[in-house]
Amino acid sequence: MTYVSGLGVSSLLSLGFGTNFFDFDLDGDLDIYVTYGHVLDNVELFKDNITYAQPDQLFGNNGQGFFTDVSDKLGRDFQIAKVGRGAAFGDYDNDGDINVLISNNNQTANLFRNDSGNHNNWLKIKTVGTKSNRDGIGARVKVVSGSLVQIEEVRSAGSYLSANDLRLTFGLEKLNKIDSVEIRRPSGLTESYRDLPVNQLLILQEGGGYQLQKIK
Repeated sequence: MTYVSGLGVSSLLSLGFGTNFFDFDLDGDLDIYVTYGHVLDNVELFKDNITYAQPDQLFGNNGQGFFTDVSDKLGRDFQIAKVGRGAAFGDYDNDGDINVLISNNNQTANLFRNDSGNHNNWLKIKTVGTKSNRDGIGARVKVVSGSLVQIEEVRSAGSYLSANDLRLTFGLEKLNKIDSVEIRRPSGLTESYRDLPVNQLLILQEGGGYQLQKIK
């Protein structure tokens, strides 16, 4: 499916490490980020078209499962080739969209702040377990807003040697109301909530209802 989905040609000569599906622009579908770097530091000696340091790529999702490389739109610093390894994803500046932290082999790290997504609406969810584990890892959350239905799970691990923000982020584009949120806990408990506002942090405590917080 790599070529059918538009990912094949532009990534063919790169060696990927940290990778993740995430909603870069908060439009309700998942984009793909890949950090690259070859494993051979002298690969240029015997491969004319492959380098040790390689620039990362962001592939935008058109909503139909077809991806386009949008890396050239992300600024000059994003075009600098490095030997990427780990990629961690989270909203470090609490403005709604997801930022990316890259660890590079024997080089300084990159922190890419995302300012492209927060013009759209979003919902962020933090799960708190009681009978289940404290962080709610393994919980499955379903968010419905109009015809947009999204399902995500709380995971402890990220991609290569990385862990992501445990808060779930759901992009809503211009939708301004959450019809329902349903959470199924590792303990088997299922809870649901209706008619919630957007652009909030929703804290779901197992068996204890919810809290809404403005995070910025």
